[in-house]
Formats: sequence, C-alpha cells, structure tokens
Amino acid sequence: SALLTVEEGGVCKGELAHLKNLYRLGVRMMTLTWNFPNEIGFPNLSFHHKAKIPDSTIPNTADGLTDKGLNFIHEMENLGMIVDVSHLSDAGFYDVLSNTKKPFVASHSNSRHICPNTRNLTDDMIHSMGNRGCVMGLNFCENFLFEKKLATESSYDWILYHAKHIIN
Repeated sequence: SALLTVEEGGVCKGELAHLKNLYRLGVRMMTLTWNFPNEIGFPNLSFHHKAKIPDSTIPNTADGLTDKGLNFIHEMENLGMIVDVSHLSDAGFYDVLSNTKKPFVASHSNSRHICPNTRNLTDDMIHSMGNRGCVMGLNFCENFLFEKKLATESSYDWILYHAKHIIN
C-alpha cells in the first residue's frame, strides 16, 4: 500500500485552506518542516546567523512550532491527517507531543544515540513516541546512519544497529 504525503509543510504558506485542499486531493501525511524555517515551525538545524546556513551539529532546542503551527497540528488531527515530525526541531517535537492526542510519525529519522546528527531522535523522543503508539521509520542516508570517520561496517549493518536500538 502507499500513502500520499507531502514533505515540507511550507507548501501551505501558513494557510489552513491549503492544508484542507491537500487533504481533499488525497494527502494523508505531512512533515511540518524541512531544512529551513517556515510559517509552521523550525527544523532541527541551527543556523549560523551571519551566513544563514544550516548547521547539523547543534540541535535546535529553542525554536518550536509557531502559533500557526499549533493551528496546523490541530487541524491535521481534525482531518485525520498524520503529523510527521521528521526534520522538526527538538522543541517542535515536544510541542507536537504535548499539543496532540493522536499518534504521529517520524517517517525518516534514526537514533541520535547511534549517530549524533540533529535530524535523528533522542532516546527520550523515541521512548515518548513508543508510549503514545507512534510509528518511526528509518532513514537509509549515510549521514543519518553513522559518522563517516568511525564507520567500518556497511550501511546495512548501521541500519540494523539503529533498528535494534530503537526497538530496545
């Protein structure tokens, strides 16, 4: 089976009418952000203020969902659209956790314990998702699987390391 999804809630330009139209067209899941801030919230990248370039080594723990973002997750739950927290900042993750009732997903995120990339989830996030009945998918991109300077095994081995850690 397949699920029509949108990666990057910024396509809605902060308008709930666009979200409702996507739902009408068959979209059933959407990530709230991608790699840059939008009207909904902030990604899990910090930005060097001078160069305005993303930094994947420092998690964004300060900037979460905007007021519009809170409206979006409430409307998504009302519509039956799945909230996807992959790419979302740490603060945004906890905003979703505390402001929703239904399970949500991290469609393509790994364990930050195994690979410290900011796009990956902390053990506390993974545990919180498990308690809520949420679903987590793995990201097979090498940048999210391992630190290249430390890697001696194949990508397949690292996928298994992440899966075992997340399950545990």
